[in-house]
Amino acid sequence: MNKKIGVSSAVVNFIAVFCFALSMLFGYNYASYFSSMFIAFSFVPMMCAFAHFAPKGTELKKGKSNRS
Repeated sequence: MNKKIGVSSAVVNFIAVFCFALSMLFGYNYASYFSSMFIAFSFVPMMCAFAHFAPKGTELKKGKSNRS
């Protein structure tokens, strides 16, 4: 995994979220659909980069679940 891919996908995700928020504020449905596709496509490589470059032994802590 290349670190530049993770950084660039994080930047694309940030811009897409910002565009999505603006399109929801101004009521442009087509722009919100288009920007949400970029959110989805940039989220996967961003999370892969975070997982790849995390320190060894990093795990999620198991806590209490709200489910009954």
